[in-house]
Amino acid sequence: MKKSSMAILAGMILVVTAALLSGGAMSQSGRLNVRGIGLQTPESVLYDAAADVYLVSNINGNPTAIDDNGFISRIAPSGKVLSLRWIDGRRGNVTLNAPKGMAIVGNTLYVSDITAVRMFDRRTGRQRGSIAIAGSTFLNDVAAGPDRSVYVTDSGLNPDFSPNGTDAVYKIARNGTATAVGRGASLKGPNGVTVLRDGRVFVVTFSQTGETYSLGMGGQPENVKTMPKEGARWSRRDAFRRPFDFQLGRIGSVSRRSPGEE
Repeated sequence: MKKSSMAILAGMILVVTAALLSGGAMSQSGRLNVRGIGLQTPESVLYDAAADVYLVSNINGNPTAIDDNGFISRIAPSGKVLSLRWIDGRRGNVTLNAPKGMAIVGNTLYVSDITAVRMFDRRTGRQRGSIAIAGSTFLNDVAAGPDRSVYVTDSGLNPDFSPNGTDAVYKIARNGTATAVGRGASLKGPNGVTVLRDGRVFVVTFSQTGETYSLGMGGQPENVKTMPKEGARWSRRDAFRRPFDFQLGRIGSVSRRSPGEE
């Protein structure tokens, strides 16, 4: 991979920690910590530039449980909680079990949810439908493509996080049709995904080695890079968010930091 591509990749990484983060508002370092507000297993963060808000997906329990209790929170850049359960699986007109990755295309919010991608109105949170991904087991990250398509990874994991072989990257066309653009054990548990303006797809794996790669012809990994040990530790969690990096604590906290901040 060229240095420029690596720089783009590094600039998009979302660091997700397993530790409880300290703080309450703005720390001395300028880092904004949001905690103690009811987040439940927060998994990922998406910045909605049009609304100038951050969306946080909350698994709220087991990441593979079909329990319809997942929810999505809206948080202002100041850290103010605008709506803790803006989209809530407990409502009768919403289906949301264990939300993970998110992406926005037009006015539609796409959210991965175990074996389906849920669609919601970006402005109101109203559910617009679901796209079932046949053969998937652990849909994880979601990214918008330059052609208004949507990409979603299947990390291929069992409830105990052991691999089960369904590893894949899917592309959802504008008509809602999902097609695997990469599939197989060679993908090593695709986790984070992003798509550049030229259509190139970059993936961060769930593997212990913390590999990153681009998808080449035939959906096979190309330009494979193994992250340093410290980076590999984080790559298993999640990747590719802008304009800020976020840290998510499993027991309910979110920390915002500027890109490049250690």
